[in-house]
Amino acid sequence: MGKPANNYPSPDVFVNEALKLIEDAEKVGISLRVMGAIAVYLHSKDFKESEGAIYQPWVSEEFLATLARQKVRFAETVVNLIEKNYPEAKVLRSR
Repeated sequence: MGKPANNYPSPDVFVNEALKLIEDAEKVGISLRVMGAIAVYLHSKDFKESEGAIYQPWVSEEFLATLARQKVRFAETVVNLIEKNYPEAKVLRSR
């Protein structure tokens, strides 16, 4: 596993902003839904062992490289399908 970024903001920054947005929206009759990691954090904030761990940005260079390779393979597959099924289409290829 990679290392957490040193300059990553505290979860409180995101949580407080989400709660402020919800409060402001409710004042004008709009319902907002918190999603993703912030929602998980809000729902599990009573569990001290999980506090903050959700927000530690672990970045594995190997994982990112794998994603990049998959993205390239996917793009190649799409281009090949377009060229095969729509020969009149012009597909620009990067060099």
